[in-house]
Amino acid sequence: MNVFLSGGPAWNVEGFYVLDVLVLFFALWWFMRKPLAKFIRERRERVMADIDEAQRLREEAETKLQEYEERLEHLEEEVQSILDEARAAGEAQRKQILLSANKAAERIRSDAKVRLEQEARKLEHELRTRMVQLSVGIAEGLVQEKITDAHRGKFVTDYIAELDNWQGEL
Repeated sequence: MNVFLSGGPAWNVEGFYVLDVLVLFFALWWFMRKPLAKFIRERRERVMADIDEAQRLREEAETKLQEYEERLEHLEEEVQSILDEARAAGEAQRKQILLSANKAAERIRSDAKVRLEQEARKLEHELRTRMVQLSVGIAEGLVQEKITDAHRGKFVTDYIAELDNWQGEL
C-alpha cells in the first residue's frame, strides 16, 4: 500500500521501524551501560584530578608570585645591604693593607738603621786602621830620621842582654 495515498503512517510498516529503533536503543543501552558508566566515571575522576592538580599548581604559583613580590619589595634593601657589606669588606681590606704596608715600612726603616749603624762601625774601624797605619808610617819615618847607627847598636846590645836574661829564666 502506498503511504502517501492512505493519508497517514502505516503502522504495520513504520511501527516495525520504531520497534527496531527501540530495540536497538535498548540493546545499546544494555550492552553499553557498564562500559559507558565506567568511561564516564573514569573521565570524571580524571577531570577532577586535573582540576585538583590545576588548583594545586595555581596555589603554588600564587605562593611563588607572592614570594617574588615580597623579594622585589625588599630587593632595594637587599642590594643596599650587599653594597654596605662590600664597602665594609673593602674598608677592612684597605685598613689591613695599610697596616701591612706600615709594618713593612717600619721593618725597612729598622733594617736600614741597622745597616747604617753597621756601615758606620765599619767605616770607623777602617778609619782607625788607616789612622794607625798612617801613624805607624809617620812614626817609622821619624824613627828612621832620628835614630843613628849608635842608637841601633845600643838597641841590639840591649836586646841581646834581655835574651840572655830570658835564657836564664827558662
